[in-house]
Amino acid sequence: MADLHTEINELIEMRLRRTLEAGQTIDVLDWISQFAESFADLVVFSALDEERSKLVQHALERIQFFILEKEKMFEQVGRP
Repeated sequence: MADLHTEINELIEMRLRRTLEAGQTIDVLDWISQFAESFADLVVFSALDEERSKLVQHALERIQFFILEKEKMFEQVGRP
């Protein structure tokens, strides 16, 4: 069984492909809003009240880290 990261990326790729094949525009802001809502669900349903702010802070730090890492990679090898 694939890890969660892989499963999420496969779902995103499938949605991207379907959207583009249908000649539609990808609404990145809407997708990010949906990701944020899913993240909020995860935090609320799985963490104690006193842990939530630390989880959100950690997630924002990781997002920034991965954005920087991906930007460096794209600078070296180009965008996919």
